[in-house]
Amino acid sequence: MKREEAKAKFMRGAEEMFEAMWEWGEEHPEASFDEIAGKLSQERRELMGEMLGEMLLQHGDGRYEEVECAECGQKTKSNGRRTRTVLHAEGQVEVKRTHRRCPQCGQGIFPPGPPSSVDRAT
Repeated sequence: MKREEAKAKFMRGAEEMFEAMWEWGEEHPEASFDEIAGKLSQERRELMGEMLGEMLLQHGDGRYEEVECAECGQKTKSNGRRTRTVLHAEGQVEVKRTHRRCPQCGQGIFPPGPPSSVDRAT
């Protein structure tokens, strides 16, 4: 998805979140601060989960041709595409990637590839 398409999708989601929260507030005029914050957090996590998914696909769709096994160094083979649910404080996202398996030692890799510079910085 291109930047402008992703931005438009995110903005639609943010607008839907605002409308849903505003309607919920009208339906719950006696809601406490904690109740409002809890509902808002739930809505925000859904929106951020969608954004996380878009960011994961920003530089490709998770298809890798050659990846070496981290355990034994052999070239891995595709074991089909799989979906994994990733739970994070910022949201939940379904990640679809090529699952690879090492024919030598059986090690599975999902998602394949070396750690990113973001991973190394933390």
